[in-house]
Amino acid sequence: MRRLTALGILSTTLLAATAVAPPAQAAFKYPVELVNDQSFVGGDNPFWLNVDGCETGVAVDVRSMAAFNPRGGAFHGIRRFDCAEGAGSVTLSVSARFGDSGSNGTWAIVDSDGVLAGAHGAGQLVGEPIPDGIRDIYTGTVTVLG
Repeated sequence: MRRLTALGILSTTLLAATAVAPPAQAAFKYPVELVNDQSFVGGDNPFWLNVDGCETGVAVDVRSMAAFNPRGGAFHGIRRFDCAEGAGSVTLSVSARFGDSGSNGTWAIVDSDGVLAGAHGAGQLVGEPIPDGIRDIYTGTVTVLG
């Protein structure tokens, strides 16, 4: 009899827990491309992104470290991309090797908010020299909750 009572209590508890559990959210995974012009002489660092609601904005280095050697160097940092009109932002951890011909590296999302809240993903970046800076092209896959 005690077993039946215990099973009844357990069943009722599990049923109640599932009744108040939040509904599952769908996740959407899609390819992303972000183009960012980084100036070496100051000023804005604009970006263009293929995500609705955050097509343009400005990038800000939150933390960065560059190490130089005779062949180029390495960059490691945290870069935040603020969407135009305060629509949100995404923050990436970025690592790249660079030289006279440009740069190659990787990125991963470490934080996001606004229209990009809950986004996570990672990918590659390639940098092409431009006058007074570099044009970084980030490609990869991002997952967002819908």
